[in-house]
Amino acid sequence: MLRESSLVGDFLRLPSLGFVLLLGLFLGGTNFVDCTVVLGANCEADLETTAPIEKLFGPVDPIRQERAPEEKEAANQKRIAEQKAKQEEEELQQELKSVTDQLQVSLDDVNLWLRRAELYEQLDKREAAISDLNEVLKRQGESASILLRRARLWLKMNENEKAETDAKQAIKLEPKNVETYFALGEIYREQWKLEEAYKCFAYAVKLAPEHVQARYNRAYVVSGANYGKPGLELAANDLKKVLELDPEMDKAHYRYAEVLHALGRYEEAEREATYVLTKHPDLECMVLLRWKIYMMQQKYDPALADAQRWMEFAPARKGRIELRAKAYDGLRKYEEAIADWNVFLEIYPENINGQQMRAQAYRRLKRYEEAAACYTKLMELDPEESRWLQDRAQARIKLGQFDEAMADINGAAALQPTYPQFYSMRADLYKAMGEPAKARAEMIAYRKVIATRSLRNSDSSKYDQQRTEIENNITEQFAKIRSGETPFGSKFRLRLNDEHEDWGKLWLAALAQLLAEPGEATLENRLKYIRVFIEQMDTYPLPKQETDEVIAQLNAIAASEEPEALREKARTDAILLDVFQKANDPTQSIGEPGSLTIDRVNFATDALGSDQSFRRHNQPHQWLKYNQESTSGTFYYREIKRTPEYIELIAIRDATRVRISPDQVLQSPDGKAWFSINEFPGRLAIVERNELTKHVQEQVAQLKQGNSVDRKALYVQYTNPIWVRLWLDGLTSVLATENQPAQKRALAALLLLTQNVNYNILPAAETSHAQDALAAIVKGQFPQEMKNDAKQASRVLEVLSRVNAPGYSGDEPNALNGTQFSYPADEQGRPGMLKKLRSRTPVWQSTKNDRFWASLREVRRTSEFIELFDPNRGLWTRIEPTQAFWSFDQENWQLIGKGELTEQ
Repeated sequence: MLRESSLVGDFLRLPSLGFVLLLGLFLGGTNFVDCTVVLGANCEADLETTAPIEKLFGPVDPIRQERAPEEKEAANQKRIAEQKAKQEEEELQQELKSVTDQLQVSLDDVNLWLRRAELYEQLDKREAAISDLNEVLKRQGESASILLRRARLWLKMNENEKAETDAKQAIKLEPKNVETYFALGEIYREQWKLEEAYKCFAYAVKLAPEHVQARYNRAYVVSGANYGKPGLELAANDLKKVLELDPEMDKAHYRYAEVLHALGRYEEAEREATYVLTKHPDLECMVLLRWKIYMMQQKYDPALADAQRWMEFAPARKGRIELRAKAYDGLRKYEEAIADWNVFLEIYPENINGQQMRAQAYRRLKRYEEAAACYTKLMELDPEESRWLQDRAQARIKLGQFDEAMADINGAAALQPTYPQFYSMRADLYKAMGEPAKARAEMIAYRKVIATRSLRNSDSSKYDQQRTEIENNITEQFAKIRSGETPFGSKFRLRLNDEHEDWGKLWLAALAQLLAEPGEATLENRLKYIRVFIEQMDTYPLPKQETDEVIAQLNAIAASEEPEALREKARTDAILLDVFQKANDPTQSIGEPGSLTIDRVNFATDALGSDQSFRRHNQPHQWLKYNQESTSGTFYYREIKRTPEYIELIAIRDATRVRISPDQVLQSPDGKAWFSINEFPGRLAIVERNELTKHVQEQVAQLKQGNSVDRKALYVQYTNPIWVRLWLDGLTSVLATENQPAQKRALAALLLLTQNVNYNILPAAETSHAQDALAAIVKGQFPQEMKNDAKQASRVLEVLSRVNAPGYSGDEPNALNGTQFSYPADEQGRPGMLKKLRSRTPVWQSTKNDRFWASLREVRRTSEFIELFDPNRGLWTRIEPTQAFWSFDQENWQLIGKGELTEQ
């Protein structure tokens, strides 16, 4: 049989035949061999050996305790086996003497020579056996069987050339004898002539497809040579056939497990390994193989158990703790993994894999100082490897050691000057430092390196092609704009290739030309595209010449005779472009040493009583302003300066400056004069407030002159904080007149207003004045229809002023949790549903016959009912767990229908 080394025995060496043997089963990482299987690094010989344990695994510590009964029985059986072996040897010696005596008188008896050669073989006297076989060959001539016997004896004596000569001669004598090819294959295999061995075993299989040993040896050879995946597939097929022919062939199960593991067929490999361990539970190398199989399947719990078993086989070998450390790492038990790595690295302090994995465990535990120390050690062990500098940089970023991290990144870049990822790493570092413009510049450089790496089949690089795509898109879009079209969103494609270094230059040049040569585009539309660019450019560096040209054109519009709203928009965008040209300059820093690092600041309630805050958004340089817990994601602020005393922002909407400090928030129209945020509403807010005031005054005047207010006119700037106040004040002034037709129109407008207030806060004084005017109509000499409308409007105002007040909550302890009430029929037999539209808003929708019926506001929740209000009709709805009611006055309730309150 082929002799194979034990797991920790001699490593095997191959001559330079173009074949690679990978010793991958011993203490490797979790990245294992792809397409080769270890030759010689397994334990097939151990599966069938009867050698003593000292020979297989080295010296065993003496057992000082009293031996257990099982151990005594084993010792007794061993003693019996040794006596039997001694007796058998004595019997062989006696027979040898007898045969020799017979040969003295019968020298030409071939059978006697053959028998004595066999006895010599059994007694391990190979030279004598060969001598007797030579006598046989002299007397009967060449015989394939005798040559094969002699070849195997030569092989055992390491006389490989003689063994090879005999086997080849045997093939000449019997070219169809499968055993001749099998024997020659074994001889080649023992010399590590794997290609020749493979051919011999393959031909033997061709002659005898069910020759178990030929198939097994072909699989053994091809799985160890560098035949790649096809070779492994062939080996797997051979081993599968071998096990069909001989299911009890343990070494085939072992080899099959190895091959399946190398092929990545881990579930099958696990089954084979478990089968072998069921029969041979103390087979160390199989425990090791199954550990690797478990690790590749991320079955870390059983891998941990196998790692523990492998350690128990040799407790004195502390280095075996490496396997357990890796299993702990897979289980994310990083404290335990680090403890094991510490033990391992005391023994093997220069083991790079161990140092690296311990560093990773420290990072996952956010113990960045210790991780950085590990990477420093790795740099000492492997100074030419840039990864250690990169990883130490990441740890130092977490520690806030930005200068040291930058030095590490640059040091790594010096080791790998063609590696573009260092631009990306610097970008991440600049983001952490709060320098978004510098980060963007690094990413632009990174994209350029990536795009210009290969020309392929074109005369221009991909980077040049990207620039052409930007130019073509700009030409197409601005032609549409000049013809009167208004492309927006995805069709406008503003962000196409926005990481190109010429993106800003090309767009700004096109915008400047649009302002100068508008075609059919109105000034309002032209300013819209300036605004789109400003909102989308983010931290992109702006070229000075093109930016200054657009700023000059905007300032000219601001100084013109155009409408005030358009002039203010041009003035605002000119300010923003000027600010962003400086803030986006990658050669400048927006932060000073020791700057504030706050991410949120709360400040006093505004004039309407709502709590407010500024909070850093998803992008660190973006901030949002919150009123209570709501905000508009499109109305954000850009961080432009950071000092130890304050953080300065600028509003993208209107260029208002904001300074945030831990104890106050200030606003400024120009960055020079600063006011409390509640004293100065913002640059554009002032213009819009003036416009809204003028608009409401015009609508009220038209009411008095005989015109009605429609929904479109009412909705102008409905999100403005003073919208409700202005309309209540204006409409109340009409209600207080003695012009009944105008009062009727004002009452209709007031009802329309109450139906569209939504979440606007109702100012107390104006609401009270409006209710007084409505009460006068109810009590006065007016048509009943007007009185009913006045009652409804007053009731809606009272409810909305209460539920829209800051901090209002109608939830009582242990309130019902339902969000949907369905009923099969109302009083008219119509099926219906009351359903809350969103979990975080108090809006419900009523449907009947699957058609919209009404929109309602949730006002109150108790343990017995949920109360809703319909501002359009002034109706109340009360939902109980099994029925729902409606009412005008919250006293007299009418049944809507019986049903069930559920969660959506």
